[in-house]
Amino acid sequence: MRTQQTTSRLRLVFVVGIFFAVSVWIFADVIFHDGMFAFRDAGHFYYPLFQFIQAEWTAGRVPLWNPLENQVESLLGNATSSVFYPGKIIFFLPFGFDWAYRLYVLLHVALAAFWAYRLARHWHGSIEAAGVCGISYAFCGNVLMQHANVIFLVGAAWLPAAMLATDNMLVRRKLRYAVGLGAILALMTLGGDPQMAYNAGLLAVIYAMFFPPQPIFGVEQDRDLKSVQGVARRQDSALHDGENRLIQNRFILITMAAGVGLLLAAVQIFPAMHYSGKSDRATSQTARSLYEIPNVATSKNSPKRIADGLLCRNLDSSTHHGRVYQFSVGPWRLAEYVWPNCSGRQYPINRRWLEAVPAEGRLWVPSLYMGIIPLILAVSAFRLRRGRPSGRWLTWTAILAILASFGWYGLGWLVEEFQLAAGSNATGHTIGQPVGGLYWLMTVVLPGYIYFRYPAKLLVVAAIALSALAARGWDNVFSGKQPAGPGVRRGFAWLSVFSLIAVIISLMVHPFWHDWLAGTEPDVLFGPLDTHGAANDLLFAFLQTTVVCAIAWCLLKYTNQNKHRWTPIAMLVLIAFDLAIANAWMVASAPADLWHAPSKIARAIREDRAKRGQAGPIRVWRHPIWLPAEWQNTSSPDRMAESVRWDRDTLWPKHNLSEGIAVVEVHGTMMSQEYHELLLSAGWPGVMDVTGAEYAILPEDKTLPGGSCIECNVPGASLWRYDEKAKPQTR
Repeated sequence: MRTQQTTSRLRLVFVVGIFFAVSVWIFADVIFHDGMFAFRDAGHFYYPLFQFIQAEWTAGRVPLWNPLENQVESLLGNATSSVFYPGKIIFFLPFGFDWAYRLYVLLHVALAAFWAYRLARHWHGSIEAAGVCGISYAFCGNVLMQHANVIFLVGAAWLPAAMLATDNMLVRRKLRYAVGLGAILALMTLGGDPQMAYNAGLLAVIYAMFFPPQPIFGVEQDRDLKSVQGVARRQDSALHDGENRLIQNRFILITMAAGVGLLLAAVQIFPAMHYSGKSDRATSQTARSLYEIPNVATSKNSPKRIADGLLCRNLDSSTHHGRVYQFSVGPWRLAEYVWPNCSGRQYPINRRWLEAVPAEGRLWVPSLYMGIIPLILAVSAFRLRRGRPSGRWLTWTAILAILASFGWYGLGWLVEEFQLAAGSNATGHTIGQPVGGLYWLMTVVLPGYIYFRYPAKLLVVAAIALSALAARGWDNVFSGKQPAGPGVRRGFAWLSVFSLIAVIISLMVHPFWHDWLAGTEPDVLFGPLDTHGAANDLLFAFLQTTVVCAIAWCLLKYTNQNKHRWTPIAMLVLIAFDLAIANAWMVASAPADLWHAPSKIARAIREDRAKRGQAGPIRVWRHPIWLPAEWQNTSSPDRMAESVRWDRDTLWPKHNLSEGIAVVEVHGTMMSQEYHELLLSAGWPGVMDVTGAEYAILPEDKTLPGGSCIECNVPGASLWRYDEKAKPQTR
């Protein structure tokens, strides 16, 4: 017994060591070279936002309001602020803000791996199988990339814990597990990701449906449950342990968990509901769901408007409903699960050749790769109709989440594509592109789901389901009770051969690659497409899968012949190395000093005011979204650092917070609809009058009527002072 315990501890230490090795590999610049997360919202949104919130706490103020955006904005009403999330205690530790922010991200990656590991162990997975689950989940593209959207990383970190609590609650039917699930849902919500809490609740409802029907009062006597994870005795004892039979009903337990989550996160939920109800999300120009009852007396809820909304006709991209389906995942991107980075790397040099596909939309995650070995193991463990409820639950969760991530690419999109292929005119459709898709159905049927955005976020749900299934597939292969997965071995063999053929074809077409992609539009941030690099990425993707699958096939064959214990260890190392090689590039960083450098425009404003003898608060209007035009025509390996410097110099989008400068129009995640209408009615440059803005930050090719240009020395930007004495006479 003592020998077995020692062996188990050594195996656990080995798994933990692999996780830390991959973490160091991927986050080396952040840990050892004073780098800071630079891509997308990580650098210009959450860093300055969290810094501002922490400064408010340090000053002895509860950060309820943000006076530096849109005159005054509710911080608590915007879930992205995550003001009361317990994990923010990290920012009170004596590390300084930079290291606190790094640790906040790194610890949530570790938390995602830990809970995924615990979920697999809960279902009696071996230590190595649970390690596969944790590593493939935490370092897959869909989770790792959320370092750039840290509130969604928080949701991803707690999702496996929610699934574990759900299984305990529905199988054992104890009130304490419902309370535990509610607490986890509250943590997701307080952490800034209420959509993941919603998704976790949906998963609980779906899981309950895989069990036999159950009367409302009492617990069914079902012989099938005796085989569910060996808990029949615990279930039988639960009938007589004094608990009320009413609360043992699965759907009542789910309701209780939702109630607990609502109470624990009420401090975030109710302000957010109030604020979002008055924002542009709630007052979209289209119907919000089937539950919006038409009111023919008003044009707002007219039957035609309801029909237009439900059928997604004439969606206005400037409204929330028009942005709901942004970041949908094209079905062709499923190839990224098999061949890492086969679509090309997005940054720092633009190699993403998939942008040449006309139907390709905005990109949420640049790679879906979770490791080819975990993927094949997961597919081998699929259970569509038979098997334990948990196996069927995971299988259907993975399938449905992937289908829902297609978002915009629904039945209407397919109809349009077929019409275009047939040469007919695709205009004047009776339905919009998303109609008929699973995500469209969710926004129509599920109350309140229309308030969320971006279908690609559902791939995090698919990731944990596939990783948990991979753990089961691992134990099916290495259990020792039967030859090591002949079907899995064949899968590795065939995929290796197929990928090798793809390597040969890629080499043959390599000379023509540049001509085929010469007309691809450049990226506004990362510049023109590097066709040579894109071809190399595709070639390396096929080659990496070829090599990894061939090695995996050899290891499984050797396991059958010799029964050596080191082969599972070698396979786990191979999985870790495969993921590290494939996905490390996605964690982009820039020197942390850039976040502490003074903004050039902020400095120019203060110098101008000092010359004029002015003091007091500063208000500016900033043109919403633009980048230096020269970036479209040039590439640079330092583009991340350049973008951080430029964002900070031009106070975009939340760098104004650290400078103490108020920006009078910030759209962000949402804006008060009344304030938005005020800005629209004022027009340009009337917005300067109605908001009291003294300066305007504009693209270099735009001017401010009645203003004076001030030298700011920022490429692609211009700074204007609005002179009250020189206002134009007409608007």
